[in-house]
Amino acid sequence: MNSVLNKTIFDKLESTEIAGALLDAASNSGLPIAIWKLPQAEKFNVVISYSNNIHIAQPEIENSPSGFIVSPFKTDSPISFIKADLFYSSDEGFPKEALQSYGSEEFGNKQKFWDELDNSVRKIKRGKQPDYHTKSFEESNPEKRAYMELVQKGVKSIKEGAYQKIVYSRSKSVDKPSHFHAANAFLSLGHKYPTAFVSLISLPEEGTWLGASPEILIEVKEQKYFRTIALAGTQARDQFDKLCDATWRQKEIEEQALVGRYIISCFKKIRLREFEEIGPKTVAAGSIIHLRTDYKVDMEEVNFPQLGSVMLKLLHPTSAVCGMPKEVTMQDVCKNEGYDRHLYSGYLGPVNIEDSTNIFVNLRCMQASDEKLVFYAGAGITEDSDAEKEFNETEMKMDILRKVVLPQD
Repeated sequence: MNSVLNKTIFDKLESTEIAGALLDAASNSGLPIAIWKLPQAEKFNVVISYSNNIHIAQPEIENSPSGFIVSPFKTDSPISFIKADLFYSSDEGFPKEALQSYGSEEFGNKQKFWDELDNSVRKIKRGKQPDYHTKSFEESNPEKRAYMELVQKGVKSIKEGAYQKIVYSRSKSVDKPSHFHAANAFLSLGHKYPTAFVSLISLPEEGTWLGASPEILIEVKEQKYFRTIALAGTQARDQFDKLCDATWRQKEIEEQALVGRYIISCFKKIRLREFEEIGPKTVAAGSIIHLRTDYKVDMEEVNFPQLGSVMLKLLHPTSAVCGMPKEVTMQDVCKNEGYDRHLYSGYLGPVNIEDSTNIFVNLRCMQASDEKLVFYAGAGITEDSDAEKEFNETEMKMDILRKVVLPQD
């Protein structure tokens, strides 16, 4: 362990200060970092890789080292894996390093990181916010009219039989407030939305992303139990006193059913017939509600130890973020949305950390640069969609993060 950083001083830092120091040290060293909090968890975890070579092929979760995976929306884009060369858990104290030897480049990156971490901690003890810099990016802010026209085009294509459902998204940028710091926003999100998967990642090529996702893509516990969910349909939560009082239109019911049928079709492709289906039921995700169905599989009972990796490849991108059928709608989305989603509606999460893999769809997310914050959201389009309502749905989804990171608005 590097002896420059004083362990006693580090252990006396507040959670916000520790998260900020680790983030700043990693980003200023040009190293990838992931910070996350699982749903209902009190603690947050951090992994940092000492290597910049983080691109991998289609992952094999069962044989993967511990780390954090990040995939863009596009299936032909590189997948990133942040190997846990350094691991920190907020309930365990000082960061721990993996017991392994490093090449000369990794060793140099390791030394630079610990020097940067020491600098960040010293600034915090002097009452200063550590320096924080991240990647700039191209902006795309389609006007309301343009998005509504795109929705109307999608409805027309559905009625003509081109596809059953499509998901169109949009982005919206604002000037970054001077008081904004990503680590502070991460912990605020975790406090505000305890049932969400809250994440903060910084990658050299993709910049810094913050999110609070309600949607599990795959979960594998102890290499024995598999779970995924179908989540779709959106309404404002404040319309109902209790979740059990929620009523759903045919449009939302059908939209959610399409996602469920997509999951079952993936099971059929691999001839998996023994699974548990629970739902649909109404669930809350911050200020909005959705319909959700859970699917569970005993991997030992069905003798399918590779189920996590197989389903990850089959499911992404789900019909909840792309459409049905997948291939046709993927082409339409990439052609007509007018911007690159990058990590929005991709997937991310810890792999083989504490005997569990938890990968979520990257929803309710935003990207931060030195000057801008960009928020992302999409809406599922069916033949019953109303363009004005779909636009308002994207606004409502963006507000989940906006109201936390921009509270003065």
